[in-house]
Amino acid sequence: MINCVLIVDDDYVSNFIAEKVLKSSGGVRMVTAVVDGKQALEYLKYQCADETDNYACPDLIFLDLNMPYFDGYEFLKKYKQQKNTANIPVVVLTATEPLEDKKKFLQEAGVTYLIKPLTAEKFNNVVEEIFHTL
Repeated sequence: MINCVLIVDDDYVSNFIAEKVLKSSGGVRMVTAVVDGKQALEYLKYQCADETDNYACPDLIFLDLNMPYFDGYEFLKKYKQQKNTANIPVVVLTATEPLEDKKKFLQEAGVTYLIKPLTAEKFNNVVEEIFHTL
């Protein structure tokens, strides 16, 4: 079972759908959503700081790429520099297929991507691929 999933997306409808899918899967205890990369970094900074009590530190992050203020690419660049969270798997959940240069960036960052909306099948495939638990 996955303890916590963090959704980083400025689209409230997409967040609602993703939360419903994740909660109905029966394999996720807690889902948290934030609306941009800056909020996500702050969340990770505080929720993953204490190694002994990190119940809300996510086991998986779903990340949108196109967000105002602090987009997914900017988040990934800063996220990979953080020591306490850089090993949390990130899956990009985006509305459109990334351009070739962006695909290369995602590959180099070790990130896979899915096209929205998140479905139970897509989620199960991600869990199987990342955690090898299904």
